[in-house]
Amino acid sequence: MSKPVGLVGGTQRFSPRDWSLRVRLAVVLLVPGLVALVLGGLRIADQAGEAGELDRVERYATVQGGVATLVERLQQERYQAAVFVAQDRSADLEALESAIVEVDATAAETRPTVTALYDGDVDLVGSHRQALQGLARLPQLRNLVKTSNAPASAVISRYSELVDQLVELDDTLLLGINANEVDGLAGGLGGLATARNEATLQLALITAAAGTAEPPGTALVGLSGSAARLTAGLTDFRAGLDAGQRVRFGGLIAGASNTGRDRLVQSLLLRTEDGALPAETVNDAVAVLEPLVAEIDAAEDSVRAELMTTSTERREAAANLAGVNAVALLLSLLLGVAIVVLISRAMINSLRTLRRSALDIAEKRLPEAVLRMREGAVPDVDVEPVPVTTREEIGQVARAFDAVHAQALRLAAEQATLQISVNSMFVNLARRSQSLVDRQLQLIEDLESNEQDPDQLSNLFRLDHLATRMRRNSDNLLVLSGTDLAKRNSPAVPVVDVLQAALSEVEQYERIEVDQPPSVVVAGRAASDVQHLLAELLDNATSFSPPDTTVTMTTTRTGEGTVVVEIADAGVGMAPADVAETNVKLGRSSEVTVTASRRMGLFVVGRLAARHGIEVRLIAAETDMGLTARVILPPRLVEVDARTGRWGSSETAAPTGSGAGGIPQPRSDGDAPPRIAPPTGRTVPTEAWTPPLTEAPPPSVGAPRPATERPPVD
Repeated sequence: MSKPVGLVGGTQRFSPRDWSLRVRLAVVLLVPGLVALVLGGLRIADQAGEAGELDRVERYATVQGGVATLVERLQQERYQAAVFVAQDRSADLEALESAIVEVDATAAETRPTVTALYDGDVDLVGSHRQALQGLARLPQLRNLVKTSNAPASAVISRYSELVDQLVELDDTLLLGINANEVDGLAGGLGGLATARNEATLQLALITAAAGTAEPPGTALVGLSGSAARLTAGLTDFRAGLDAGQRVRFGGLIAGASNTGRDRLVQSLLLRTEDGALPAETVNDAVAVLEPLVAEIDAAEDSVRAELMTTSTERREAAANLAGVNAVALLLSLLLGVAIVVLISRAMINSLRTLRRSALDIAEKRLPEAVLRMREGAVPDVDVEPVPVTTREEIGQVARAFDAVHAQALRLAAEQATLQISVNSMFVNLARRSQSLVDRQLQLIEDLESNEQDPDQLSNLFRLDHLATRMRRNSDNLLVLSGTDLAKRNSPAVPVVDVLQAALSEVEQYERIEVDQPPSVVVAGRAASDVQHLLAELLDNATSFSPPDTTVTMTTTRTGEGTVVVEIADAGVGMAPADVAETNVKLGRSSEVTVTASRRMGLFVVGRLAARHGIEVRLIAAETDMGLTARVILPPRLVEVDARTGRWGSSETAAPTGSGAGGIPQPRSDGDAPPRIAPPTGRTVPTEAWTPPLTEAPPPSVGAPRPATERPPVD
């Protein structure tokens, strides 16, 4: 895999996506550590500056009150929008328009007050800008409410996104009130803001749900989460109070309004029957939620007032607490470092184990299992799990990888089974066709032996020739299925007989010139496959060359003991790139794919050559016209013939290379052409035979092909 090019050293060395897990965890620890140090330092410095701290607390508290008011106005607009949409946008717009006017006015008043606090507070700048961006989308959202067909749930969701941005600004302002004496009160204000937001959201959700025909489980999909957040907000509020403050404000949590709200929410969450919520549900929600919101507003005003009073009264004690806070901050950082180191070590060990196991499965175990299945082994889909036993995300990834591994094995087993079924189908069809063709050939031979008319005998020769080619197509199906056609104990066959049998299976045999072959024999186990391979190449050479040209087949024996058969034509040739690609395919036994049906000749030649270690290569002519197919038989497949090697038997003289293509005439007794060890068991005659040249006219080959492009062996 190539690495991304960068400006330094050729790679993006400092890109975060290339960092190791150790570095990333260190950064995760460093960033919050630095933030904590900065905030702690600011807090200590603020405690030391009494006057500045008091002024800061008062200013932030004042601005936070304005932002809180803006949030309340926007929550009210959200509720009115939900009511309007829930009533199919047919209700009066007066309430919604009034809420919109109040939001716009409050936003205009609040914006300059927040901007005045920008100095020295980067977090506030970012939060405020995000809030302003959210407010800028309000006109579009309001247009969505009034004119579109968006459901109430979508409207509530869009408003909630804007409210959350303003709540984030409110939280940022509360963080600015970072004096210890009022820190709890500031946190309490944040909890109250969260609780109020969720209370108004629940009212909007219930109102919207009552106006739709969807089941409660769908319409109130966000109610459960909102209830949890409201409870958490009230808990945060209580946690920020001291004992005396809890007495004054703590009754909010256990009050009648909150208890009634909780009962209503739980009853809605437990509702299972279909159909829209009844209208009285909205009345119940208004009856319990509006008093709760009022109580929250009252508590918020009281807490904010006490916050400002407390900051003024205890500013003198801030300096004494600065040292204590510094020590606590340091201890917290050290504890965080220790925890991160322990957790990161466990994570890294689990990830290393997962990576090692995944690579082992991907590079070794899975390929080996697939190979065994393709070779016919019994499929075993049981997988050894990745040795990561944790239940967190890394352990879940390990279990997911185990599932992927098992699924891959199951898929491979299914594919292997399918391939076996397809191969069996090919074998069945080919065997049936071969049986019929063999019977047809036998009948043709009987007719030839009894026929005296030269014209009829010539037609019978043609018919015999076509049947032979039909059987070669059946043999192609057997090759596709991976069936070995050769007989292991068959006797060696002279190469001259192999060449003659291949020639007899080519339609335009009269165009082929055959040179005198050497006196060698081909091993019986490979003779049929060699004959089949040569027939495919001869058929290709005659098919893709002009009908007025000849195809030359020469056979030589080298000093190393190999036999080289070259088939040369003067056809359209092939481009060098196509020749190279075809030679690559011929050099290996390809898998059966969709292209095998379109290029059966190429596929069959490659498989037959790979079966016996035969090398087949195509060589383009230097003139870009013509192509030579070179077949190299290894020494283990050939040996010197004990007989005197010549073209034909003792009864037929060797050809002289006449205009008839250098092929002798058939004997007068009309013997049928020999065939090499067919699967059906037909014997190979020892007498030589050559196709007729004068008794029967050559088969029509049609118009010449345009000399522009030549497909590979096909």
